[in-house]
Amino acid sequence: MVISDFSNGGSVSTISILTWDSACTATNKPFGYCADANLHLQETSTAANCSTAAIPGDPFCGLVNPANGVVAPWPYTDKSGNSTYLQGELLEAGVNLSLLPNIASECFASFLAETRSSTSTTATLKDFVLGNFGNCVATMSTQVSNAGPVTPGTAVHDTATVVGNQPSKTPSGTVTFFLCGPDTGACSTGGTLVGTGTLSGSGGTASADSPDVNTGTGLTPGRYCFRAEWPGDANYTTALKEYGGADGTNECFTVARVQSSTTTSPSSGAIQLGDSITDLAVVTGTIAGGIPTGTVSFFICGPIAATVTCDTGGTAVGSPVTLDAGTVGPPPSASATSGAVTPSAVGRYCFRGEYSGDNHYFGSSDSRDGECFTVSTTSSTSSAQTWLPNDSATVTSSGPLSGSLSFTLYESGDCTGTILRAAETFTFSVPAPGSVTRSTTNSTVTVETSKTVSWKVVFTSTNAFVSGSSRCETTALTITN
Repeated sequence: MVISDFSNGGSVSTISILTWDSACTATNKPFGYCADANLHLQETSTAANCSTAAIPGDPFCGLVNPANGVVAPWPYTDKSGNSTYLQGELLEAGVNLSLLPNIASECFASFLAETRSSTSTTATLKDFVLGNFGNCVATMSTQVSNAGPVTPGTAVHDTATVVGNQPSKTPSGTVTFFLCGPDTGACSTGGTLVGTGTLSGSGGTASADSPDVNTGTGLTPGRYCFRAEWPGDANYTTALKEYGGADGTNECFTVARVQSSTTTSPSSGAIQLGDSITDLAVVTGTIAGGIPTGTVSFFICGPIAATVTCDTGGTAVGSPVTLDAGTVGPPPSASATSGAVTPSAVGRYCFRGEYSGDNHYFGSSDSRDGECFTVSTTSSTSSAQTWLPNDSATVTSSGPLSGSLSFTLYESGDCTGTILRAAETFTFSVPAPGSVTRSTTNSTVTVETSKTVSWKVVFTSTNAFVSGSSRCETTALTITN
């Protein structure tokens, strides 16, 4: 409370500064600075004339018009009908709150001016005028610790800085942080509650950090934005929210995927034709990205040349295979095994494994020479004995021989039934007595299994003095292969 008293008919001007103090029970009680009940006298002066005060060294001053007839700068009529000021009717006063003990840290947002009938603090109040000062206001700015791109698992936090317009009043309390994303734009509303940070600082400026995000296995790739909200405190009552504006300036960061590596190897380097083979893919990540997830697609090429691998194309080996649960390592990894493949021809073949990638990892593949294998077959020798039946016959006579000699091969042992080879006939004429021998020339009819066959040999004479003759020959042969 600022009082400007004009005593002794206005000849003496006294200005006093008082604050509320419930410890004061009456004037001078229980402390000498007690001006009245609940009033603590901070400063008082009868010489606080603004025209002579050592401004800005003095904490306050006041001045009234010293004579009648002062022309008002605005339309004015007092209660007596005068349009000019009488002595003491116009008061101008000022208070430098920053120079007053126990007041410098206060923030005033409004004032009440009133008149009273005497210098007593309990005097009856008369006229009232209400007005406003500038409010105790604060502003908030925010800054993300790392705009990225960062890898999954790299901790990121937000810092909110609150600056008050009263250096003696440092903002206090907690700031609540939210996170939006991925790729949802500036975080003006909504988002996921990250947690709170406690403001700390001095000189009217305080800051608070959010809890870290993107820790552990990290966030999925994309753009994320923070939002900070402060509800105000006892001095700065206006709540503040900061999200970096429409483009999320200073509040956003990007999480990027990291590289993976895929190593594949067939279950064998060489197989026999007719055997099956599989391919094993091991996908390795980083500690920041965690255990890789996703699928591996397998392909096979072949038969191919010795200098070629299956880096493109090929035949898909079944459907993509989901990676197993993996291990944390380090480094973390997971694996997948292809379906079985049974090549249909001998030669050189190569696999290729293609990892799909996931929210943390880029895809990768392997088609190195280590992905190749050979398919071969064994040789075997078999034999089957056959025999080629032939016969020889001799005709003997004491007289001249003429006629024909025929050989017929039968499947039976008694020259009956199925004929294996039709009759082969030889003709001859011998004028002198003696003998004639002829042999068959079979080169096509063979017998491949154990069997008994027979030859029917018939001599037909054309000499009336020599009779014909015949016989049946049987052959039994056992074949062992």
